[in-house]
Amino acid sequence: MKTYAGEECDRVCSATEAPRICYFKWIAESYAAMGSACKECRWGNHSDCFHPQCITADGMERSVVTLNRQIPGPTIAVCRNDVIVVDLLNHMEGSAGAIHWHGMHQMQTPWMDGVPMVTQCPIPFGDIFRYVFNASEPGTQFYHSHAGHQKANGHFGSLIVRNPSDLNRELYDADLTEHIIIIADWTLDMAEKYVPGLQSSTIQMDSILINGRGRHFDVSIRM
Repeated sequence: MKTYAGEECDRVCSATEAPRICYFKWIAESYAAMGSACKECRWGNHSDCFHPQCITADGMERSVVTLNRQIPGPTIAVCRNDVIVVDLLNHMEGSAGAIHWHGMHQMQTPWMDGVPMVTQCPIPFGDIFRYVFNASEPGTQFYHSHAGHQKANGHFGSLIVRNPSDLNRELYDADLTEHIIIIADWTLDMAEKYVPGLQSSTIQMDSILINGRGRHFDVSIRM
């Protein structure tokens, strides 16, 4: 099989095409929503809100963890039986991590399942781990960190495996990656605050992100 950059695997699938090796390189790091990359976004300069490294989340500044400085992380869109290869470099100082590929059965590669201390050791700071597994289960899935509270702080993304033998293909006009919608709960503080949590705090979602963007509404303010 020939190796392709990940974005080259996002294609219309054909039953006659040979599977591809789809390569991705990700950097996991601690970062900030509404940080310096967002420049004047908070003051109404909308063009700054779309800077490639600006994470707006719900418009409130907070610490996050990211993959390639994105929330959600990079989309994986491949065809059934492609081989997914992800080099994950951990730049989160003081934290280890791993990625679980939700919906992938991993029958032949259980050590790639990404559950720390169960199917793999977590990836230490400064180390790189290569995930290699077959995209055997078609469908709309997602991936997420299985370490600590990293998923709630930003480590998640779309994992789409298209089926070249999809019997419903004729029922829709297009199957495009830009049509993917991923929804996530979001809090004003790092999730570690709530689990195990401060005794005076209750777990409460402050907003909802749609494709990494939302709006915080302060219910304590009375008009």
